[in-house]
Amino acid sequence: MRNHKISREKYFRAEMYRLLTNYKIYLAPFIVNAILFIGIGGQDNYTDSVLNVFIKSVWSKAFMAIFVVCAAVYAGTLVEDLETNYIRYIIIRGNLNKYVFSKVIMLFFISIIVMIIGVLFFVAINSMFLQVGDVVYFDESSVQYQKLFNNDKIIVWFILWGMKMGILAGILSLIALLTSLFFSNKMFLLSIPALVYELLLEINVELDKVGIYLFDVRWYRIDMNGGDKVWSLRGFLFTCLCVIGITEFVIHRLKRRI
Repeated sequence: MRNHKISREKYFRAEMYRLLTNYKIYLAPFIVNAILFIGIGGQDNYTDSVLNVFIKSVWSKAFMAIFVVCAAVYAGTLVEDLETNYIRYIIIRGNLNKYVFSKVIMLFFISIIVMIIGVLFFVAINSMFLQVGDVVYFDESSVQYQKLFNNDKIIVWFILWGMKMGILAGILSLIALLTSLFFSNKMFLLSIPALVYELLLEINVELDKVGIYLFDVRWYRIDMNGGDKVWSLRGFLFTCLCVIGITEFVIHRLKRRI
């Protein structure tokens, strides 16, 4: 029992060390911040509050590139382990399930941290020139958690936004991780998160037309109106099914490939 615990901790320590020695984790938040600024490029009304400008930015076409950035940090590590045969050492000396599980946890951890820090950079820079919130405007909007729209709590709203969108980025990164077991082209893998996100949106629109509600981006985007408890439960279940299903598929594919 003791060896089981130590072995599991070693997997996470190894992944954490790999993360902290990877320059991409330090560069990614700055790129996320840059993408958000690109999203507001060319707007004539850059005199709104930071909150207004931020929401306009995340609804731009440039926003999808943020999912690519989150995936680029760690989704390619499985390909690297396969190319260096490190994965075979894991199987011989360790446990494949724990190895995959540690990668999944790290993917979500990285995606959430990168998203939150990138957003906070954007808020900090813009707050030098603009007021952070605009309570009057958002009292009439369909944005979630409006009770946080004041000078004392508004930063919590941005953190919640980064956290929930980081979860979605984690799912998309996990899909890229799975895709790497079938295609080794890294450029193609990096395009997967944006492609899948756009595909999910299109599928969601078509399913809504026939009354089937499988995926709803509003569960992850708190800059949209949420809905009721059923809607929230559906979003939570969709997330769990994606994580469990893709993780099991990755393990199954690795067992067949190695």
